[in-house]
Order: sequence, then structure tokens, then C-alpha cells
Amino acid sequence: MLANGGNVVNPTIIKSIKKVDGTEVAKEEYEAYFNEKLGITQEEDDGITIDPENLKVVLEGMRSVTSERGGTAYSYFKNFNIEVRRKNRICSSGRRKQYQF
Repeated sequence: MLANGGNVVNPTIIKSIKKVDGTEVAKEEYEAYFNEKLGITQEEDDGITIDPENLKVVLEGMRSVTSERGGTAYSYFKNFNIEVRRKNRICSSGRRKQYQF
């Protein structure tokens, strides 16, 4: 949410669902069905409210981790042809750490 200015994004991998007769199931219908089966309750969420200057500082920190020498992920992304920003989430399993981007 930070990288896009605080807007909520609900990604989906379903393009469409069609019934046997060829008609398309409405997105609202299958979302309601899946949410009920998964126990997900819909909450109104308009995003986050953050001071634009604070957001600017956070985003610059996320960018510098991948784009500036000394950044903890610089060696992995230094040759990427697109800008990458990193939000760190570390999962530990014993001595091994797994980093998620």
C-alpha cells in the first residue's frame, strides 16, 4: 500500500468464471462465495492516511535498500532495468533467514 500512495489493492488471479450455459458469473457473486467459504469478512478500507512527507521518506528508504551501494539488497537488484523498492519481511527458521520482497 505504501508504494502506490496508500491505496488498497485487491489482487485476483481469476479472469472470469462461466456457467455451463456460457453466461459469465458476476465478480461480486463469486467473490462473495469465496469470502464466505474462506471466512473472510468484508471491511471498508479506503487505504491509509499518511503525511506525504513521511511517505516520501519511507519510499526513499525502500528504494535505497535495493538501488544504492550499501543497501542490504543492492547486490541482488543492482542490474535490474526497473526500479525495485523493498519492504523487509524476515522469516526465520532456526539459523536460516528467508527474505520476502
